[in-house]
Amino acid sequence: MISIDKLTVSIQNQILVQDIQIKINKAEIVGLVGASGSGKSTIFKAIFHNIVPIHDFHIQGDINIQDGTVQPVFQDSYSSFNPFLKIRRSLQEPAILKGMDMKLSLNEINNFLPIFSLDKEILDHYPSQCSGGQLQRLAILRAVLAKPNYLIMDEPISGLDHIVRKKVIDLILDLRNRLQLGILFISHDLDVVESICDRIYVMNQGRIIEEGSKGFLPNKNSQEYTKLLFNPWADSKY
Repeated sequence: MISIDKLTVSIQNQILVQDIQIKINKAEIVGLVGASGSGKSTIFKAIFHNIVPIHDFHIQGDINIQDGTVQPVFQDSYSSFNPFLKIRRSLQEPAILKGMDMKLSLNEINNFLPIFSLDKEILDHYPSQCSGGQLQRLAILRAVLAKPNYLIMDEPISGLDHIVRKKVIDLILDLRNRLQLGILFISHDLDVVESICDRIYVMNQGRIIEEGSKGFLPNKNSQEYTKLLFNPWADSKY
């Protein structure tokens, strides 16, 4: 389980997120939603402690990752690949870091490619020769090759067309079931979040204001912000 308890992040005395509490279990997809600027990506960065150091930058609270490791999947998949390396070399980075045999690593990659709807030829491509959808699937594959128990995904389908988005969504669901991965799915696409997530956290102005299981959010007890977030054009029916 990943347990985030009383997380507060501030920069130069400005609080970005405050008193955040989130839990992610194995084989569970947890959604994190909210308007732009609500603090979703700050939580993503805080989990990996990779916000660029700034004077007075400070993280308080606990981020506990139990029973395994966690890997990130970034929104901009292109910038997460070295443009001067072929895809094969980029995918072998987890194996290189672990000192694995490169032949065994390549065999593992080839075994995964059909699951990701990718052909072997793509291994000889450079990132600039791949489509956005291919790069996003490759980014997820590279994360999976590190053998994590959890993935933290920051807007993983943003900017993809509807056909490609469906492929990536189906892939995420398959990986959850196949590998029993716990996933934090950060997104502004509420239709997707409602369709794939087991539980959903709602953020507003740096705070978690509500949590609910799939199909039970929003409800008659939800805050007005949550109702409007999920139903911006509908009259209140709760």
